[in-house]
Amino acid sequence: MKRMLTHKSGKLEIQSPADEFIKYFIRKKSHVSFFYAAEDLRFEILSEDVASRTVTVTILGTLISKSYKMVTATFTVAPREEDITKSCLEYTFEFDDINNYIGKTVIVESLLTYILISDGNNIKGDNFKYNSFDAGYPAEECFKRYVNEFSDDDDVRMENAKKQKRIFTVSFRNAPNLADDMYDDDESIFQMMEVTVTITPKKGDNNRSCVKWTIKVEKVDDNKEESGIFLITADHIRETIIMLTHKSGKRYLVSPADEFIKYFIRKKSHVSFFYAAEELRFEIVSEEDVAERTVTMNILGTLISEGYKTVKVRITVAPWEEEITKSCLEYTFEFDKIKNHIRKTEIVESLLTYIDISDTNNNRSDDNFKYNSFDAAYPAEEYFKRKVKAFEEDDSHPNFFLCSPKDDVTVGDVNRINKRFTVSFISAPFLSDSYEDGSIFQSMEVTITITPKKDDNSRSRVKWTIKVEKFDYSKEQADFFFIAADHIRETIMAA
Repeated sequence: MKRMLTHKSGKLEIQSPADEFIKYFIRKKSHVSFFYAAEDLRFEILSEDVASRTVTVTILGTLISKSYKMVTATFTVAPREEDITKSCLEYTFEFDDINNYIGKTVIVESLLTYILISDGNNIKGDNFKYNSFDAGYPAEECFKRYVNEFSDDDDVRMENAKKQKRIFTVSFRNAPNLADDMYDDDESIFQMMEVTVTITPKKGDNNRSCVKWTIKVEKVDDNKEESGIFLITADHIRETIIMLTHKSGKRYLVSPADEFIKYFIRKKSHVSFFYAAEELRFEIVSEEDVAERTVTMNILGTLISEGYKTVKVRITVAPWEEEITKSCLEYTFEFDKIKNHIRKTEIVESLLTYIDISDTNNNRSDDNFKYNSFDAAYPAEEYFKRKVKAFEEDDSHPNFFLCSPKDDVTVGDVNRINKRFTVSFISAPFLSDSYEDGSIFQSMEVTITITPKKDDNSRSRVKWTIKVEKFDYSKEQADFFFIAADHIRETIMAA
């Protein structure tokens, strides 16, 4: 059979510095393709030249042996001219063809995707991997959580779940969202996507586990080389797997990092701003290392127990690089779901809003400032009557919800013995200034309680809790909850 030697060359931009990337890539000799098993497709380093930043790999596996006598790839990495902290990688593939069982595009995509993923892993640090992460609970428990979560998902089909080996496969029926960032049309570039997840105990710590997965895809058109889309796919799949039981992110604070941690851990139990203590609260279970500014909390209450077995969150605060007098808070939620009684966004929003409020309270010059209370210079009985009357009759105050119509406010559940009443806001347009299409809230209910000030019956303490219903629970909008807290405090004081 006649064979023909063919080549394919090109360039690829990466984010790592050139010398750093080469050292990272050659730290091991064998590399497994991200979208195939090791026996199907892998890359073995044949030669390396650190000085010239040049590496040659041979591409092996069952997919290669069916179509090629040999496939090699040589790439050289150099600093970009416009930004020497980043790099440009030039590559050349050489194919010794036998037949067309597998196209060259699949092979090129696989190596270029692996290079982009290696680049991302290098930039994001030692603990980041595109196809694995460590979970904060034992392997057996972790396996059960994932099986339950994927079983409830209408967009996937779960199969081949093996409890003893803690392995299962998930087939995505469609994945159009993975192409949104690079394509204008609604069609996915993939006709099939299959992810096999394996969960093993973490070495040296049986209370934690390693979640690892492999991905298999079939494209609609194998003739187009689209390694960028494969990287987006890898990113989305990682996020999908983690977010089933976890949610991570960052939040920027005004407080210095050390100061915020000390302020936050001054008490062990924190009550959600938008729920009562029995419904939602945050209990500190571990101040793992105050020097590292890390805290772990359990999230408790009736809203949790009806939908989740456990919910935990871990926060770490560090000085903000751009301005070290401020800080960046990184958080990770872990959810062990029973059923969809309460949405994850509600839990996340509640804690992030509480963190924002704690941050602001810490930075107020007035130590007595609180977002959900204030002291009034009147006896409790007198002030209770004033506030009930103000909300029932007076909508003329210039600060009253920025002149919201009287008909939008309803006073109910007036308890004169306990000096408690509820104010329901049918609409809250003042909270939607940053939105063009109306408020994010469809209802808002504030319960106000007025009690005598301790040791001074001539003064009173005004305190309130807030309950809201959003139009769209798919979006995490803690920023607007913080705006709501600010406006509601202003309104109650001004009424």
